[in-house]
Amino acid sequence: MEKILPIMNKRREELSKGVLSSSNDMLSCLLAIRDENDKPLHDGIIIDNFIFLFVASHDTSATLMTLMIWKLSRDQEVYNKVLEEQMEILNQRNGSEESLTWGEIQKMKYTWRVAQELMRMIPPF
Repeated sequence: MEKILPIMNKRREELSKGVLSSSNDMLSCLLAIRDENDKPLHDGIIIDNFIFLFVASHDTSATLMTLMIWKLSRDQEVYNKVLEEQMEILNQRNGSEESLTWGEIQKMKYTWRVAQELMRMIPPF
């Protein structure tokens, strides 16, 4: 909690100065919520909700990655298409070891369709 509070306080300050919007991210959204008396949520409630969302998204992501590995190991055609798409993106990076950009992630159209189909067939809940 001692590590989260300074981040929350900095974010509150940025929100009050207009540097950030409450729609920037989940923490900013939680910090901007007001109760029926127009008072901000208590820090404990914000932290509880943030941790819940973090854990829930981690579980869902881990489940999807497991399903993707399962699907790729079982379906050679899907594996080849995903590999081809990923190699095309890798080759365009010219050896860069930087993190993927949002633009590169958006190019993963087939990979995303496979993920969506897996979530449709085997919902992670």
